[in-house]
Amino acid sequence: GLSFVDEAGARANLRAEQPGWDVSAVRNRATAAWQTMLSRVQIAGGTSSEQRMFYTALYHALLHPNLFSDDDGRYRGFDQRVHRARNGHDEYANFSDWDIYRTLVPLLALLAPHETSDMMQSLVDAAKQDVFLPRWALANGATSVMGGDSVDPVLAGAYAFGARDFDVHGALAAMVK
Repeated sequence: GLSFVDEAGARANLRAEQPGWDVSAVRNRATAAWQTMLSRVQIAGGTSSEQRMFYTALYHALLHPNLFSDDDGRYRGFDQRVHRARNGHDEYANFSDWDIYRTLVPLLALLAPHETSDMMQSLVDAAKQDVFLPRWALANGATSVMGGDSVDPVLAGAYAFGARDFDVHGALAAMVK
């Protein structure tokens, strides 16, 4: 039941995500969701300990960027106004640009092109709501922790590895700007 928009959003998210308090049902749904995502990669060989280590690392790799929009699509943008994600899509937050462009973004684009496209659209949306593409975006603000154009290779890498359902012309315009 989290919302970055308002208390009503948190309550609605809680109702949508967790209709009851049956702990085993919650655990089973979470386990099934993660198993579905993790099973997109099949490995062979190694010890069971090494395989567990691999899937633990994959799980950690899939935690961020994370969902930022409410169940109804609302999210608070970089202009601090409430916006709505495109129908059938979500808004994402928390991009550690230089840390993710070489390895994580290509992996995400290969394993989850829909979600990765939404992540890239989130960056394009941020540029439209603010002045430029965000540098090291945290929630709905740029921290500008590192210099340079670190978001450009994030967008380009996602596109190169198959995440293409985002405003690529808007992305290019934001990169050139």
